[in-house]
Amino acid sequence: MDPRFAHIDSWIFDLDNTLYPASADLFALIDVRMGEYIAELLGCRPDDPRVRRSVTSVQLQCLAAIDRRLPLHSVPTTPAAIADLADHIARFSIGGITGLRAPAPRRSPTRPGTRRAPRARPARRPLRP
Repeated sequence: MDPRFAHIDSWIFDLDNTLYPASADLFALIDVRMGEYIAELLGCRPDDPRVRRSVTSVQLQCLAAIDRRLPLHSVPTTPAAIADLADHIARFSIGGITGLRAPAPRRSPTRPGTRRAPRARPARRPLRP
């Protein structure tokens, strides 16, 4: 963890304006700060498309983690489980974002009405018992 945040043991995100009025526009500020941090991780400008996609990915992970309507998993309820999930999301996201530092290879344009042949997938190794 960044030493500047070592003294912080809890973070509160007001994703649905229950703690602060919508007029405070707190989420917009969080969005800007996340974008600045991600741009720093990527070594690019904040208006790089990778920044917006990464911010959205992190936000969606957080929303999915707390949305009880999703049948994907059980929502953590204990402080330890919540901390573990938050740590996972942070580490997973930062790892993925830093993996995006190099620009993706350019795809050649496809003519309308044509499709590319699917790429060959490597053979799967059998699972170990």
